[in-house]
Amino acid sequence: MDNFTLSGLFKIVLLLSCGVVLNSCKKEFEDSDYTAYFGGEIINPKSEWVLLYKDGELIDSIPLDEKNRFFVKYDSLPVGLYSFQHEPEYQYVYFDKNDSLMLRLNTHDFDGSLVFCGRGEEKNNFLIEMYLLNKKDKDAMYPFYDLDPEDFLKATDSAYQEVLSYYKKHKEKLQWSEDFELYAKAATDFHYYTKKEFYWIAHQSRNPHDTLFTLPDNYYDFRNNIGTNDEKLAHFIPYVRYFTARIDNLTYSKDKQPNDVLVLEKLKLVDELIKSPFLKSRIASNIVYFYLASEKALPHNSNVLQKYDQICTDNASKERIHKLAAAVRNMATGNKIPELRLKDNKTTISSNDLFNKKTVIFFWSNKSEPHAISIHKKVNQLAQQYKNIQFVGINVDEDFPESKDYLTKNKLLIPEVKQYQISSGEIREKWAVTQFSQALIVDQGGTIINAFTNIFEVGFDKNL
Repeated sequence: MDNFTLSGLFKIVLLLSCGVVLNSCKKEFEDSDYTAYFGGEIINPKSEWVLLYKDGELIDSIPLDEKNRFFVKYDSLPVGLYSFQHEPEYQYVYFDKNDSLMLRLNTHDFDGSLVFCGRGEEKNNFLIEMYLLNKKDKDAMYPFYDLDPEDFLKATDSAYQEVLSYYKKHKEKLQWSEDFELYAKAATDFHYYTKKEFYWIAHQSRNPHDTLFTLPDNYYDFRNNIGTNDEKLAHFIPYVRYFTARIDNLTYSKDKQPNDVLVLEKLKLVDELIKSPFLKSRIASNIVYFYLASEKALPHNSNVLQKYDQICTDNASKERIHKLAAAVRNMATGNKIPELRLKDNKTTISSNDLFNKKTVIFFWSNKSEPHAISIHKKVNQLAQQYKNIQFVGINVDEDFPESKDYLTKNKLLIPEVKQYQISSGEIREKWAVTQFSQALIVDQGGTIINAFTNIFEVGFDKNL
């Protein structure tokens, strides 16, 4: 998602080629006819399927043909917001009555390359452009959290006015429906609201000695116009992300609390504040997921999981959380590390075959270039210093030879560090690895010493 950006010219070419396919989209339909069409092309596909969801429920699994294209006709497709997934990525697609939508995208830059054409194209291209605008703003915002409240508000209000102007221009031009307006306005507003919630935490975390830091009395007035029971928006990530930030803000304290105590406080607040069962389930799942991802020891009868099960009504989310909890328990110090099948260029080996000496395992992707470079520089230095320890890099990209070429090009591939590949889903389910910064230390024979460490932590060398 990060390192490949299509040019504007390439997007124009995509639109022209899509336009040839959808010459029939000007057809007139009867009032009772809800026929719709959905198709497109996936460049560099990661799987053989495109999955279509409505309100979190899978409604269709569409196969790619030999040219990596798909096309389907729906005799009756209700109006509303859908999401499509080409694993592991997803995006939204909105269908009005009788829309005929084609898309093209390149998985090397899933969001940045996505373009729609056909009947309904303009609304959907607005949504993806709004997503990209907000993503760009988010990536540029971190230095602004150090500012005092007055300067922060000037900066964030200025950015919001630009997005708001973009929204108003397209609303006037397209005259979209009241239902689509719900999502268009949410895409415009909730990124701005999320930044305002996050500022309180980020500023104090980054500036702990700023004793004069206070917010204006009317700072949170925007909350008064935000409902907590919108079932439609409960399936829209900007709305979900906002409430996650709001819960974090309301439970933030400079005084460090044990993780389980803090998470229980968050879950209690979610239960009280959020009315929509689906939204409640989704936010509770996000909170517990990140708790499990960072917690190093999880009791079998965790109070957190018990409270979560009381709140969450979504069975798929429950299954995902309990799988991660089981993986965390399995990765406790003193346990044998579960077996995985790792790939190198030509063969597949058992992870159990690695542990003929004390081993440090780290994870990387060339799609996250800053981390890939920094982690290899650090590991290569450690490998030269600690000759009695084995260092193993595990790459999660589909094209492993290309990833190894990336290391060679950047002079990061050394013989002292072995390199293998596996999917991120497998290491999450078996080894409870949820982020690239995580590292594993395993003793000779495969006994876990520490499955939740970080090579960049101060004092990491003491583990060696």
